Amino acid sequence: MTPRPSRRPIAATALFLRGMAAIPWFDYFRQSYLINSRFLSDSIETLEAERAAKERLRFIARQFSDAMSPANFAATNPEALKLALDTKGESPHPGNSPAHRGCAKGLISTTDESVFELGKNLAVTEGAVSSRMS
Repeated sequence: MTPRPSRRPIAATALFLRGMAAIPWFDYFRQSYLINSRFLSDSIETLEAERAAKERLRFIARQFSDAMSPANFAATNPEALKLALDTKGESPHPGNSPAHRGCAKGLISTTDESVFELGKNLAVTEGAVSSRMS
């Protein structure tokens, strides 16, 4: 099974899907991922629903499929496994991961906070709670 063309191709997933076809175990994950993603997408298309509802479901299905790609998991990503072998296990070391660095600070961020400087490119103003739900 080949992946469907996407409006927004995911480079890591596409690269991963090409690289894992040669190894039977990884090919199983690739085929399972593609079959399940297509099933989810096709199921949404067969629903009788309003256009807006279908669009929301398509968006959610794409997000879910992208998140569940085997490329996102070290154990099912041959490139990640190869990198771990090449670096003698240092690549997945907790200190190398932005998520682990965020956990050490007590928060997880997708932004490089070192580029922001208070008063230069980041503004802070006094605020007030405008509505409080009890």
